[in-house]
Amino acid sequence: MARPGTGRDDDTYAWCANFAKYVWTRAGVVADVGDLDTWAVSFQTYGHAHHTWHSRKSGYAPRPGDALVMDRDPRRVIDHVGLVASVAGSTLTMISGNGTGDRIATNVYRDFRHNPKIVGFSTPVTVSHAHRTA
Repeated sequence: MARPGTGRDDDTYAWCANFAKYVWTRAGVVADVGDLDTWAVSFQTYGHAHHTWHSRKSGYAPRPGDALVMDRDPRRVIDHVGLVASVAGSTLTMISGNGTGDRIATNVYRDFRHNPKIVGFSTPVTVSHAHRTA
């Protein structure tokens, strides 16, 4: 029997990148969404390709809708992605698929600028953003 939300019978399928890509697509992100894949690192690659990547240490003020790229396990490089839901001072709230078990969940990060698990943020390129930068 397939596990809820995965369509698979095992615990190995991490669908956080698929969730974030789905939300971005529904929100009108236009630039190279097809280049995003099932790997969280594809959101960092997207940011580099569109000059919208911001490392955690850069001082960038993340906005709702930005992809938050994480390295939660030191044995891997990039292993999770979620979307910024809100930022209030030094507290960031993220929503992600497959972030806490097999469900959509929110996580709160206090003092996020000093959290070593947060690698950085990619800002999506939307229709309005694409017109401003063209």
